[in-house]
Amino acid sequence: MNIDDLLNDPIQYVKKTAQSCGRNVVAFFPVGVPIELIHAANLQQFPLIIMSEDFSAADAYMHTFACSLSRSVLQKFLSGDLDFVKAFIIPDICDSLWSLYNIVKLTDPNRKLYLFHYPPKKDDKSLNYFKGEIIKLWEFLKELSLSQSSEEILKDSITKFNEQRKLLRKLNNMRKSNSPPFSGTDFFKLMLAAFFMPVEHHIDMLNSILGNIEKWGTKKEGVRLLVSGHMVENVALIELIEESGGLIVADDMDIGSRHFSQDLAVRKDIFAGIAEHYLMTPSPYRHSVEDRAEYILKLAKEFDASGVIFLIRKFCDPYLFDYPILRRMLEEEGIPSLLLEYEFPFSAAILRNRVEAFIEMLR
Repeated sequence: MNIDDLLNDPIQYVKKTAQSCGRNVVAFFPVGVPIELIHAANLQQFPLIIMSEDFSAADAYMHTFACSLSRSVLQKFLSGDLDFVKAFIIPDICDSLWSLYNIVKLTDPNRKLYLFHYPPKKDDKSLNYFKGEIIKLWEFLKELSLSQSSEEILKDSITKFNEQRKLLRKLNNMRKSNSPPFSGTDFFKLMLAAFFMPVEHHIDMLNSILGNIEKWGTKKEGVRLLVSGHMVENVALIELIEESGGLIVADDMDIGSRHFSQDLAVRKDIFAGIAEHYLMTPSPYRHSVEDRAEYILKLAKEFDASGVIFLIRKFCDPYLFDYPILRRMLEEEGIPSLLLEYEFPFSAAILRNRVEAFIEMLR
């Protein structure tokens, strides 16, 4: 499977994959939603990392100051492009997603929806509460499955995703080299594919890449950068940074290192293990800004990044609230940073000018 073909038409890819495997499709936002549960229930995952350049239908229901990702998903939903989706899992992490959940519920009362409650803290009480939420989600997913599911199957799914994480870490560690064998754009595309493809297929792809690393990707030189954000659905934004003289060698993103930085421990209480894994990964939705700063600083030093670019979607308050403190803490460690507040569709010329000026400052 060609990654570019998948990314050019992810909806069609998910449709075909689900049909060939005989699975129902579950759409979700890859922010703290355990993908292992979807796989173990023998369902086809569909990460809602999709774009729309037309918001005419969505704007009739949702304010234009909602983020472009929520509006894109709503536009696709209202236009019928997501009619093949059996159920949606929407986390309650921001006002835009709460609004999306309520609008979908209002406009299509028969559609299966799951509002995934996410605790804002990471203490013992939050962990116990989150474990309960994961168990409820597991029961919901089992009802959608066309085959039997069990905790043993769930353990097997966790093992497979840990194998994927191990291979991604191995590939990612090659970026520590003074001259990485592939670009940040190459790795970003591979990470996007990780959330769309069945994990077994993605593991095969990773093994093939690692076995022929000199033939994969495009070797690139540039100023070493770390990017921080959550979900970037358009590869063009990553390409723009590298075309402007940067080389992305590390990331702090939900569809990046947060997914593979640590294995999910298989414990006797399997749901407690899942809850701890997803609650302890640094994120503005449940962690202090100090925890995030520590994580970013560790990555920047480990991968020898000269600067950090914060990719923050316009109107994304959880990330925008953290940014001033993160910038100051990075400055105290002598690491320059740039805020790129973007919205799709974005103005490439304006963003390119800002990135080029930042990179010139770092040279």
